[in-house]
Amino acid sequence: MRYRYKWVYGMSVLFDLAMAGAWLFGVRTKLGDFAFASYLMAAVFVGLAIREIHWYRKETKS
Repeated sequence: MRYRYKWVYGMSVLFDLAMAGAWLFGVRTKLGDFAFASYLMAAVFVGLAIREIHWYRKETKS
């Protein structure tokens, strides 16, 4: 995937971080039994954001 526009890249990373925040804070408080699942989903979305930042830096260097 190539990010030709900075705002597309920024929105995708912000979306991933927002989803991670929603899983961490919203889901964990409402569903105490699924706290582990919410942490797992937050880690997945944070990983996606980190991967997108890595891709973006690699694309801009070349």
